This record gives sequence, C-alpha cells and structure tokens, in this order.
Amino acid sequence: MLMPWYNYACGLDLSDSSIKLLAFKDLSLIKDQAKVAAWVNFNIPLGLIEDGIVRDTEALTAQIIKAKNVARLGPTTKNCVLSLPSTKIFSHLFTLPADLNHRQIAEILQYESQDFLTLPQENIYYDFLVLRNNKVQQEVLFVSAPKEIVDPLKIAVKRAGLNPLVFEIEALSGERALMKKYLTQEAVMLIDMGDRLTSLTIFDRYGVKVVINLAYGGQNLTLAIAQKLGINEKEARALKQSIGLSLESSQQVAVILQQELQIMLEEIKKTLDYFGQRYQEKISKIILTGGSALLLEITNYFQQNLHLPVALANPWLKVDFSDPELTKAACANVFGLALRGSSFWALRRGLNLLKYTK
Repeated sequence: MLMPWYNYACGLDLSDSSIKLLAFKDLSLIKDQAKVAAWVNFNIPLGLIEDGIVRDTEALTAQIIKAKNVARLGPTTKNCVLSLPSTKIFSHLFTLPADLNHRQIAEILQYESQDFLTLPQENIYYDFLVLRNNKVQQEVLFVSAPKEIVDPLKIAVKRAGLNPLVFEIEALSGERALMKKYLTQEAVMLIDMGDRLTSLTIFDRYGVKVVINLAYGGQNLTLAIAQKLGINEKEARALKQSIGLSLESSQQVAVILQQELQIMLEEIKKTLDYFGQRYQEKISKIILTGGSALLLEITNYFQQNLHLPVALANPWLKVDFSDPELTKAACANVFGLALRGSSFWALRRGLNLLKYTK
C-alpha cells in the first residue's frame, strides 16, 4: 500500500490531561536547528482519555480540531506522528542470529512472540527494531499494542482531518529528542514523570535496554499533601507546584513530598541494580522529563538519594521560537515526535506499530 508521505508531519502528543501539537520546517541536522511551523499546548477536560484509553472519541476529536486551529497547522500538513505510553504496550528484547534479514526476522518474531503475548495476534499491532548487530548476534526490540487502545485514537485523529502515519512508543520519541545531547559511551536513564504514571527507560548507545512502568505519579503527590494537610486537591496541587521540595519555602510540604517520593526512589534503585547486573554496564546520568519533573528542587533531591548526576530534560535541537515551554521537560515527547515527522527517512525507517497486524 502506498503511503501519502509529505515533506513533513506534525507530532501529536495526546495525554490524559493535555494536547501538544508541534511541526518543524527547515530542519538542519548539520546546524542542529529548525524553525517551528506550528505549535500549541493546552489542557483538555479530564475524562476524555484515561490512562491512555480514549473514553470519549467525539469530544477528543473536537479538542484535536481546536489544537489544529490554535497551532495554525498548514493545510498541506495532514500527516501526524503519535506515541503510546509505555504502560499500554508490550515489549521484549530478542537475541537472534546476526545473518537474519528483515523478512526473516519478521517471520521468526511472528511465531516466537506468541509465547509472550497476552492477546491473540489478530488483536494487536506490532513492529520490531534492530538495536544492535555485532556480526555474531543481533538484539531486536519487539513492541506490540492492543488494537482496542490504538483504534479509538486513530478514529479521533482521522475525524479531526489528520492522517495518523505512525504510532511509536514514548520511550523512542523521548530518546530521539534527548539522547543526542545526553548519551555518551555509558547508559542513561530517562524518568518520565506523568500525573498518574512514571516510566523508567534505560538507553545505551545502541538503543532501549530496559522499560519499567510505575503506577505512580504527580497525582499521588497531590493526594498525599491534601490528605496530610486536610485541604482539597486544588489547594494541594497549588502548594505542590509553588513549593515543591524546597525546605526553605515550607518544610511541612517538602517533607510530605520527600516521604512520598521514597516509593519511586526505591523502584529506581531496583531498576538501576537490575540493569547493572543484567548488562554489566553503568548508568552515567539520569534525565527527568514529564510534567511532574518540574517540581522545585527535585533534581537535587534525586541526585542526593541516587548518587548520580540528575538533570531536567532539554531537547538538543535549537528552535527559533519565543515560547519557553517548547524546550521544557514536559514537552520532550512531542519534540521527539515532531523530529520524526520532519524527516522522510525517519518516517519510513523507524518503529511503527501500524506496520504489522493479522
């Protein structure tokens, strides 16, 4: 089937609480710079998407149309690149003989993946990505997603007048936006702190090595403040955002957050230990992304407890745009999606969960 490839596609980041749309033009990888063709970031009513699952297709379509109009997306940009949260995908790292070609890998994975999948193959979309081939063996990342998750998103996007060319995973879009700046010879952990979920992804120079999902996020921190101080969620969220982990501003709020974040820190330590034992590699630094990563003093607190350099994510590409939100940690995912959409070859060659299905 011929795909309607245009000069570029926009990145469309649909989360439980917001829509972000970004498109680049005049991208130069030599100069590491680009111009912004379209950009918008706004909150959507709660309940349209819950934990990555579309609950109201019609209302979501209306919000996507609003995003197109506010961003002033050009009439020739009909294609978009989207991602799925790590919690909604299944992934497995296969080790296969080095001499297998793409077609042979596809045939083997179609058979071998049945031992790992919890859904019949006719109910999923899937694809794979060769991460490393050392002429003896190759590491192949297999990824799948349920059709019941992907299809409602496709419907909403199409009804809004866009063509969903690519569905990838947030781990890969985050890697694309950030790793050129942060990745060296040693591996890096990317912590994506959302409102309800947190994803821990470890990359080395060959690609994704580990993905761990935690059912824990910024909402847990808000609820802890509300419960312990006897206030409502709106007031608790305001305190969380204004005070964060700053002991100078309020020891009471900061201590509550420190206590709650210990749950996350323990899981991070377990993941770091597992990676070191499994791959005999070291993590060189930790990068924080996502809306909940913007808490005051969180990088210092994580650094003190994990004994590793910790930094807020900041995409490597220089853009000629005055909105400071565009380079904040919370926008790393849409940044990576737009980067893929700006390249014909990236659109064709990268992992795409729409590629294979029965």
